[in-house]
Amino acid sequence: MRLIIYTGKGGTGKTVSACSTAIKLAENKYGTLLISSDPAHTLSDAFAMPDLGYEPKEILTNLQALQIDPLMEMNKQYTTILSYMATLFHARGIDETLAYELAMLPGMTQLFSLLKIEEVARTKRFETVVLDMAASGEALRYLYFPKLVGSIGRKLTGLVGMFSGFARIFQPLSRLPTPPQNVLENELE
Repeated sequence: MRLIIYTGKGGTGKTVSACSTAIKLAENKYGTLLISSDPAHTLSDAFAMPDLGYEPKEILTNLQALQIDPLMEMNKQYTTILSYMATLFHARGIDETLAYELAMLPGMTQLFSLLKIEEVARTKRFETVVLDMAASGEALRYLYFPKLVGSIGRKLTGLVGMFSGFARIFQPLSRLPTPPQNVLENELE
């Protein structure tokens, strides 16, 4: 699978370039998926398709498109982790609503678009994926994020598993909740 990413500041023509590239690839008979991580839903505007959503939708022969919805992705796949992070913030005295907002860290939209690409790659349905990232001068930094999170997650999971018995003993002293087993299981998948 070939991955083409358009990123940069807003107003530079990322969406137009991504759409043009995807259309040309489809015309050349490559099975292409166009993904937008822009919360402004620019693909819906570009193709005049207000019903373009989170599942791939056919635009042309050999071309499908979707828009990442970070809230839907978080609820669909990462609810247990989000709830645990919010619980940690709430345990430190932060209002519960604000704790959930804080648990949705900056850059999550970009991260979910990259995780969606990984999900698409496993299906082997498309030969090419074109990603139109949200306007950001820091978008390239997010490309390394899944590898970093995976590496840190594996190390933390090993440590947490090893010390989970001790953590439960000392949890009342720290007044921080220990991660429930389903958080650890979710991370290991």
